[in-house]
This record gives sequence, C-alpha cells and structure tokens, in this order.
Amino acid sequence: MGNYIIQNMTKYLNLEHFFQIFKNDYISYLDKKRTELGFEELYNYKYLMFVAEPGYGKTRLFKELVLRSNKNNLKVFFIDAKQIKNSIIESIQKCKIIEENISEEKLQKKIYFCNQEDYTLDDKTIICLDALDELPFTNLYSFFEQIEEFIIDNPNVKVFLSCRTHHLKKIEYDFSNISFEFITLDKFYEKQVFDYLKNKDIDKETIENIKEKTKLGNLFDFLSIPRFLYYFSELIQNKNIEEIINLSRSEIFEDFIYRKIDKERDKKYPKSENYTIKRVLEELALVMKIFQVSQISKDEFFTIFKELNLGNIFTGDGLIEKLCDKSLLKDNIDYIEFENQEFLDYLASKELSRFEKIEQVFFDIAVEPHLKEVYTPWFYVMPFILEQNPNMINIILDFLEKNSNKTLREKYFEVITSIDTKNLNQKIKSRIFNFVFNYHTEHKQMIRTKNLALYYIENEHYQKIIHLLEIDDISNEIINIINVINLLKEISKYNNLDIEKLDFIKSKFLYFLKLLKLDHL
Repeated sequence: MGNYIIQNMTKYLNLEHFFQIFKNDYISYLDKKRTELGFEELYNYKYLMFVAEPGYGKTRLFKELVLRSNKNNLKVFFIDAKQIKNSIIESIQKCKIIEENISEEKLQKKIYFCNQEDYTLDDKTIICLDALDELPFTNLYSFFEQIEEFIIDNPNVKVFLSCRTHHLKKIEYDFSNISFEFITLDKFYEKQVFDYLKNKDIDKETIENIKEKTKLGNLFDFLSIPRFLYYFSELIQNKNIEEIINLSRSEIFEDFIYRKIDKERDKKYPKSENYTIKRVLEELALVMKIFQVSQISKDEFFTIFKELNLGNIFTGDGLIEKLCDKSLLKDNIDYIEFENQEFLDYLASKELSRFEKIEQVFFDIAVEPHLKEVYTPWFYVMPFILEQNPNMINIILDFLEKNSNKTLREKYFEVITSIDTKNLNQKIKSRIFNFVFNYHTEHKQMIRTKNLALYYIENEHYQKIIHLLEIDDISNEIINIINVINLLKEISKYNNLDIEKLDFIKSKFLYFLKLLKLDHL
C-alpha cells in the first residue's frame, strides 16, 4: 500500500475543451485553461470524469480516494459500474467498510466498498462509479441518464466517473445538464518510475542498470504506465535484470501472469491443475472478447466450459471456486470477470495465436465486415497479437494502406507504434515510420504517439522530415511543423544527433513558437 504513487493529472473545463486539446495538441503550448492537479485537490470538486487508457490507474485512483478519505472527513463509496443491476442507491447500500492495511491483491478484487458505514447522502459524500467503458455500449446512454437522474435527486452529492479515452469519444451524450470537468491520467515521469522501483527495495545498482537499458526501446514507455510498472517491479524481484530487461510487453505479461498462477495456487491446489487452469483462462478470454463482454454469468460460464471439453479435472461443485481462488478471475456472485482488462486482452491474444491461420481468424472476428473497421475492444488485444506474431504487421499495414483514403482512427497508429522494435527488421521499422508520418502529413493531423521516434532510421528519414521546417509560408503547415519539431525532439533522445542538427532544431522550435504566440495575441 505504501508503494502507491499518485498519478499525474490534467484537468479540462468540459468535454468540448478536452476534445479540442485531444484533437489539436499543438494549441496545448498556449492553453491556460488546462491545469495540473494534485491528489488532495480532487476532494474539492463536485462532478469529475476521469479519462485514460487501460493501465493508467483509474480504478486504483478511485480506491485510493476511499482509503484516504477519512483524513478529509468525507464519505467515499467505490462502485464498479457494471455491477449496478437496478439503481445506484441500491449499489451504495452494498458497500462495506474497507479493512485497514488491506493487501493490494484483496483491494484489486473489491467491487463495492466505502470508508464509513453511513449511507446518508449529503455534501460530505462522494460516489465513485468506475469503468463505464466496461458496460455494454448499447447500455451506456441509458446509464448516463441514470446518473443524471441520481444527481438531480441528490444535488449535494459529489459524483466521480471513469472511462477509457477512446470509448468516451464514441459517446454522443449531452453533458451540458451536468457540469462535469474532465481529468486525464498521464504517464509517470522518469523520476516517478525510478522512485517507485526504489520504494520496492530494488537496489541502486539495478535501478541504474534499468535506466541505461531502457534508453533505447519501448520498455521505458511501458514502465511509465502504472500497471505495467507494477508488473515489472514484481518480476524484477524474482529474476535477474538481464533476464527481463529486453522482454516485450507480451513477455512481461506472460511471465507475470503464469508465475502468479504457479506461485499462488501451489499453496492450496495440486500443481497438475495449473496447465488446465491456464488453458481455461485463455479460451474463456477469447470467447469473451469475441462477444465483446467484460463479464459473463455463471450459467454462461458452465456452458462455455462444457464446450471447451478440457476433461473432468474440474468437475464438481468447486469449479468456480477453483478458478477464482488464487487465479485471475473475480467471482461477483452472479457473474465472473477477470481482475483487470489487460489480463483479458493478453490471454485472448494468447489463445488466438494458437490458430494456424491467425490472420484470417483475426479479420473474421475482429473486423466489422461492411465498414472494414476493427471493433474497438480489439485495439487493446492487437499489440499483444502483433508482438507474438510479428509477420502480421505487414498484413495490418496492407489493411491500413488500403483504407488510408479515409480518416483512420488514432488507435491504429498507437497499435503499430507499440510493437517492440527488437522484433522488427529495418524494412518493417521504416515502413511503419513512413506510413504514420506520411498519413499525418497528408491529412495535416497531429502525431500523438511519441513512440514513432523508435522507428526512425536516419539515412532514410532525416531529409524526408527536415524539409518541412524550411517552408517560408507556414500558415497552412503549422500542424506538420509542430509534428516535425516534436518528432525531432524525441529522436534526439534515442539517436546521437550532431550538434549542428540539434542547434538547427532548437532555433526552428523557438522561431515557430514565437510565431504561434504572435498568432494567438
């Protein structure tokens, strides 16, 4: 519990302001409405929407709000939104006081809890409704209506919500009746990453080694995401740094998940069951992903289990208990779900990778046939699939190039630039860079991924990008220029650019920044 590091947070005035910055990142240089927040400040706000991708700590932040609320003389209720069956009020009544010094493992499995067993709803009450993105998309609009009704009926109560960024972008709900402010959770800074490892009692020499080893590659980008940092820190206490420093994200999940199962279940269950447990979890995850659900009823589970035909090793009344106890599943009375969505995504990719014709299977189950669009839930599976099956990258790029005449979703670019470069040859790296850079240049869109610099090859790409800084009339090229400056800034971290090039980049950055300021006066 003492290792919790407060996330970096940025507050926006409303949904319009959030998307304005999200879509036009270059104006953030001058945006004074966007502010950074500290943890304790959160208690002062009334209606907040926390927005971030998986692993950034939305759920853990809400739970920390409960754990620290007594110091602020507040009542805080944590509720997993998808567990609300009838009403928010009914779910509040299900909350029980969290025990002191609860372990991270037990905390992770909690779906209803509070800091005070006082259900009076007043101006000292905060309701945290977590993971709206895990609700069926068809139910989301009606759920927002339910929230709005609750707020009207309880005008003094504070309400905090959480949702994935890209899920929120698809919601066309009018928030004007509720003055929600929007907060993004951002990646850890370098100092936070290494302070966290230090707090985990990892020795100074190992930390310095990690610093050096993570300069070139995607690993540090993963470590700046809170949940990945936690997984990594657990692994490094059981393995030599040299064994794990070059692991991809998939390999980190592989080691963490299956080590967790082997270690924890061996205390209570026969080791011979572990392989079957792993296969059941993988196949269950794939089925849930195909049907785009984050939880299933126990009746549905028994039907699926029967279809899996994995033998009778788990027959009997203890099936659910065996799978949920010391495993990766949570038993929520009527439903079963994975402890977190990343486990579900990784395990689904693991099972999918067992198919001989994985490319065909992927396009059959993950792509909408008429619109030729990848279903949103599969974007979170794709990085794992591509890391396990590098040959698929060219197929995905072929697919994107065929559809490059239309506006592509930002998630595509995040996916193809999240692949560990150590698994890629120069030709594929160059192709990824060219596709991302060319698309954004042609469409005059901001390049939002900083990882693109990892795919840069100097003798192929430097002249390609630098000529955009030599344009006299910048009025129609401002986004492309900002893209180039940001890209070169990131490239300088990974490549030893000579002094002359660095000086040129600095001078251009200052020149264009001055023009931007003049333009906004």
